[in-house]
Amino acid sequence: MIEHPACPRCGQAGRPVLIGLPSPEAFEAAERGLLVLGGCVEWEHSPHWMCRAGHGWRGSEELQQAAISAVFDAD
Repeated sequence: MIEHPACPRCGQAGRPVLIGLPSPEAFEAAERGLLVLGGCVEWEHSPHWMCRAGHGWRGSEELQQAAISAVFDAD
């Protein structure tokens, strides 16, 4: 399992933000709290991670993509 980074504001575990048109599996993963749906367009400062308190931050894109892949590989 991939270790998710902690929120720099509150310390809660981050959830990866998925950008793009979500699949049915992505909607289900978001409902289960495994990732956050970030919309269809990625902006320059779009967050890579969000905590349950709603704080968003950028980080390693490689770690974000690995965490998203792990969500779908676990199903």
